[in-house]
Amino acid sequence: MCGIVGVVGHPKASELTFSMLQEIEHRGPDGNGMITYANQSMGMCRLRIRSKQAQAIPIVNKETGSYIAYNGEIYGQLGENGNLPLEPEGGPGEVSLILAAQSKNQISDIDGMYAVAQMVPDQIGIKLSRDPFGIKPIFYRKLNHGYAFSSEIKPLVKIGNKAILRDNVLAEFLAFGNPLGNQTFYKDILKVPTESSVFLTRDKAKIIPKDSSNKNSLLLQNKIDLRTALRNSIKTCLLSERKIGLALSGGLDSSILACELNALGVEEITTISVQIPGVSDGIKTLEELGLPKKGVWNSWTHKVVTVKPDELPYLIPDSISVMGQPTRMTSIPLYLKLAQAAKEEGITVLLTGEGADELFGGYPNYLEWRNNLNHFRSWEALQDFALPTQRRIWLKRLFNESVLEWCDSQFHEIYSDLSKRESLSALRALEFSLHLDPLLLRVDHCLMHYGIEGRTPYLHGHIPLIANSLPLDELLSDTETKIALRKMWGNTLSNGHAMKRKHHFRIPIASWISKCVWMLKHVENHSNTLHQLGMNAKGLSALLKEAASGDEQAASLCYSLLTFLIWYTKN
Repeated sequence: MCGIVGVVGHPKASELTFSMLQEIEHRGPDGNGMITYANQSMGMCRLRIRSKQAQAIPIVNKETGSYIAYNGEIYGQLGENGNLPLEPEGGPGEVSLILAAQSKNQISDIDGMYAVAQMVPDQIGIKLSRDPFGIKPIFYRKLNHGYAFSSEIKPLVKIGNKAILRDNVLAEFLAFGNPLGNQTFYKDILKVPTESSVFLTRDKAKIIPKDSSNKNSLLLQNKIDLRTALRNSIKTCLLSERKIGLALSGGLDSSILACELNALGVEEITTISVQIPGVSDGIKTLEELGLPKKGVWNSWTHKVVTVKPDELPYLIPDSISVMGQPTRMTSIPLYLKLAQAAKEEGITVLLTGEGADELFGGYPNYLEWRNNLNHFRSWEALQDFALPTQRRIWLKRLFNESVLEWCDSQFHEIYSDLSKRESLSALRALEFSLHLDPLLLRVDHCLMHYGIEGRTPYLHGHIPLIANSLPLDELLSDTETKIALRKMWGNTLSNGHAMKRKHHFRIPIASWISKCVWMLKHVENHSNTLHQLGMNAKGLSALLKEAASGDEQAASLCYSLLTFLIWYTKN
């Protein structure tokens, strides 16, 4: 796990790359390096997990003669018989596997998480690629001369001219929680797509589509069951020479991971729970999971971290600083506390449950979406899912009808192809973009801030293939979510955890906002800034009043405005 940066086509490429590399030193405390060639340069800082102590970086690939800046882990290549026959030893071996798969357009067969920058000395340009789920981030920016790229947005903002906000981005942020598609808050900064590579030269960023088909069709013939697949995925995610931990919320997904780690006989790991006053997140003791009394879990250490309202005045600004952009997710301050606790416990690799909800239908609003399929066309149900009625009403009150129409047109422009898909496939694709991508960015940035690698077993091995093969009725009923997971582990976990309803890992902002008067005051004190960005004074006043009374939607929007203002006034 590392951080990567670089510049193409700029006379000060080396100088700019060096300055960006310094900005992401936290991502790689075990060394760093740079390579420069003909107005292009790239750098890499390294967090060693399981490769050699002494290793030149960026990595030199002997087969292609190219230089590689690499961030991530590769667990294997999906073979024709449905297994993972190759376990790279780290570093150069993993890079060779990725490049070989790219040359054959078989990158979808690689199992892992990665962001790769490849520079070939005989060519002027750098190629950027990410893993299919986008677990590892990479952004790029158009400069006055050439392009720059980085694992994080902040280094890109600090080089070149002042980065400019996109038009109507505040409304888009309030409507959907994030800029849509591969866009960011800035006009000239974009995310590298998961479905394409990007080749940067001095004059342009060329998008190169990947082969998105997964050729491992023998999976269904081999009848690999869900439990076996997850157990195998966890095994691969345990490859490490450093201390391993587990983020344990007490919900279904992380409890299943704990159950399987116990079944695999994994000893002496550290589990960490975040507990919030008045919220059911986290567990106090491992006994609550109901695992076998004589299991190896008895050798584990459990740590509980609490987050209280009086910590928010510094946790929220820290969260925005770490992410480099505003956020609707109140979970980020919690994740920072989780990461800090993991660091204090000496953990370098932390397993998390991200991806299970998006793959197996875990969120409560999926039930509402399913119900809407009985009344609307699939596309209309998808639009309502992305921008619910109550939020639409607030958006119209805060801005005007034309801004709401603009948000609708943006959504249609970016996601119109989903109207051609089967309804469940369309929902998954939308959720990977709107919800999972920000969650994975949260995991990456919060953990890497403390030099910790996050690993997501639900997104590896055959788990996504199995999830995608399940019909809607095996994921959702009229009243229940994640049916497939509950059925598979219902007899293994204690009944309370197997049947526990999804509870979002987040601050209870609707009840806390009245205790944290400074939040609403900060928004109110910067009302002129919001007016300059097109917000209606009467609508803002109504929003603050409703948030103070504990309205859930209004409180969420006020939190979003708070993070936006803290970020905007510092940039």
